[in-house]
Amino acid sequence: MLEDIPENQLTDRIINAAIEVHKTLGPGLKEEVYEAALALELGWRGFKCQRQVPVQVTYKGIDIGEAEHPKRIDLLVEDTVVVECKALPAGQDPLFKAQCLTYLKMTGKRVGLVMNFGRPTMKEGISRVFNETREEYRARLARENPEALKRVVVEEDGATA
Repeated sequence: MLEDIPENQLTDRIINAAIEVHKTLGPGLKEEVYEAALALELGWRGFKCQRQVPVQVTYKGIDIGEAEHPKRIDLLVEDTVVVECKALPAGQDPLFKAQCLTYLKMTGKRVGLVMNFGRPTMKEGISRVFNETREEYRARLARENPEALKRVVVEEDGATA
């Protein structure tokens, strides 16, 4: 397990590993191939990486997950970052982000990555997903990217920053 590093640095390192996988394999393979390759690459880089982590589905405190077909997270890195691997040429990004956010909420994790290896470049296929309140989101933006926070305030509140 790596030393404790901030989430943004951790996600950056995961993204760099995904870029290496995409450069090596290119688009056009099945999701499972990219998942396996990314898990290997992350392991080689010293990350603790679990594949196909089952997620318990509960409704009002009652387990409703199907034992034969449980929901699974593609990769869980350093017990912190949920990674969902996809392999589609285009579309579906909002659906993938929603799926990742649901997994974050169900596991109590805060940050996830959707990695769509089916795009021409990996950069086009990366989405960060955060499980946070509006206030937490704005506080994070204030720390990480004050200019982005100004744009968000203008867009959401119609106010001038």
